[in-house]
Amino acid sequence: MQITIPDAVFNQLVLAAKEQIMEELPQCTYPKIPRMRTVPEAMKQIREEDPNTCVTLTSIQDAIRKGHLTVVEVGNKKLINYDHLIKLLSSGQQAEGEPVERGKIRKIV
Repeated sequence: MQITIPDAVFNQLVLAAKEQIMEELPQCTYPKIPRMRTVPEAMKQIREEDPNTCVTLTSIQDAIRKGHLTVVEVGNKKLINYDHLIKLLSSGQQAEGEPVERGKIRKIV
């Protein structure tokens, strides 16, 4: 004896089973990739977003020197996190990151 299931019912059963399986699978979350830029690239992107900006290349470099922005050296390039730069500019406060002490002798560990 063979049971016949209409296609519409079969499709609903398959869809329900698929949804149940997807709910049981662990959800993969990927960390947000930071938007790393060189200082000139960051300045170019700021100008594209706001052509009348008062932010200058020197002001970004000054924020780096004061330790408000951290620099990541990759080969010969020095990169900054563009999101931290925007956060610094929009809030006027230091963005996330470790402050860099300048002019002091650092202990080598």
